[in-house]
Amino acid sequence: MKEINERVTLRLEKDNLDRMDSFLQRSKEFSNRSQFLRVAVEAFIDHTEKTQEEISVKIPAKYLGYIDALIRDGYFLSREYAVLRCVEESLSPENVMRLDKHNKTMGVASGKEASVDFGDKRELLER
Repeated sequence: MKEINERVTLRLEKDNLDRMDSFLQRSKEFSNRSQFLRVAVEAFIDHTEKTQEEISVKIPAKYLGYIDALIRDGYFLSREYAVLRCVEESLSPENVMRLDKHNKTMGVASGKEASVDFGDKRELLER
């Protein structure tokens, strides 16, 4: 069954149109603007409908280079997996406890929290 397409008129700033045309010249995936825009609209909708469990992060080129080298050396299977492993290691239970302890210490030192001794109980109270 043939898909029925609707016609849409779209106005773009010259800079955006130039960027799109430049991209299309370099890309072998899209044969024309319409094809590119159909895919771009679908990708945008998919991206905005993602659950709260997914995020996009811009990683500086220097770190992507490190990750790519580790992938080539067989330490990771993909960029996504490498970033996930780094997050898991950074947020291990031990590291989270260490960060929480540091945060509480800094709170007391800065005066945002006060350490109060209630006999055999020691608690932190917010000011």
